[in-house]
Amino acid sequence: MSDFNQIPSNSQPKSMFDTDNNIQPPKPDNHLVFSIITTILGMCSCIGLALGIIAIVFATQVDSKYNNGDYFGAQNSSKNAKIFSIIGLVIDILGIIISILYIIFLVYLQSGGYNNLLNY
Repeated sequence: MSDFNQIPSNSQPKSMFDTDNNIQPPKPDNHLVFSIITTILGMCSCIGLALGIIAIVFATQVDSKYNNGDYFGAQNSSKNAKIFSIIGLVIDILGIIISILYIIFLVYLQSGGYNNLLNY
């Protein structure tokens, strides 16, 4: 018989980390500051604001999951907070650029730019 059949069923590891010797992996970054910045900039676009709030929720879960021994959950929450923050920040920046271009266009129209276009 092979040695694989002799593994007891109650010896399934909880995680890939050695919790019996109290060796903990380093705590993943929670990206809370990045999430808050995304949320603040998200005031320019509703989608960026919503994604920033979701990122804050994931960022606040990192510490509690890590302290409870759920290292994979802490890593997943950290990764999700980072992804939602990046997507939200990109949408926020695009919203700011579109808003600035729209304001420039309105100022151009107000200054009589449309009449100048018709004269050409």
